Amino acid sequence: MEILPENVRNNVKSKDHWTRGFYLVLFFFILYSVIFLLFFIGIFQFVTNLFFNKSNKHLLTFGHSLSLYYHDMIQYISYNSARKPFPFSPWPHGDK
Repeated sequence: MEILPENVRNNVKSKDHWTRGFYLVLFFFILYSVIFLLFFIGIFQFVTNLFFNKSNKHLLTFGHSLSLYYHDMIQYISYNSARKPFPFSPWPHGDK
């Protein structure tokens, strides 16, 4: 009696599937680091806005590109994109 059909067995042995799984775990860790970084950017922007009534333009641009990077990672992790995010692709531009 055959436990697994041949195509399932081939999928399980496929190096491509295991490589993608490795990248999924890697990007999960990076994703949580980005959330942590965004928290501090938000706090810094709040304090800057509170005291100077304006946001830091460099952090606005960086925050925008970071949000695009976050989006790229979610697209990859959820299998909506086969394109690996940075550092395997160019950093998303934060120009508004």
